[in-house]
Amino acid sequence: MSYFGHSVVRAMIIESNSLIVLTFQLLQKEVGEGTTVQSILANPNSWRGRSEQIAVLQNKLSNLKADETPPSRMEQKRQRDIKNLEKNRKKQLQVLEYFSEYY
Repeated sequence: MSYFGHSVVRAMIIESNSLIVLTFQLLQKEVGEGTTVQSILANPNSWRGRSEQIAVLQNKLSNLKADETPPSRMEQKRQRDIKNLEKNRKKQLQVLEYFSEYY
């Protein structure tokens, strides 16, 4: 093998090593802090990936949204009453502010 052949092989090895390092860093970000890739490889059934966790949480969220019941008539009436009380309170404050400016 010529000198040119060795330099090509060396460049390929260096490129492969840098790709391995980048892949490991990416995998470590996917795994998250506090967990090592080695621990996952030792016990693969005890770990769920980020995308799987997201899917589980989205499923839980959609189930919670589906379980929400619309407010009852009594709750709707209470909400209207509270809004009316707030409006009346604001009007009273405006009147008080108006009179406090002139008296």
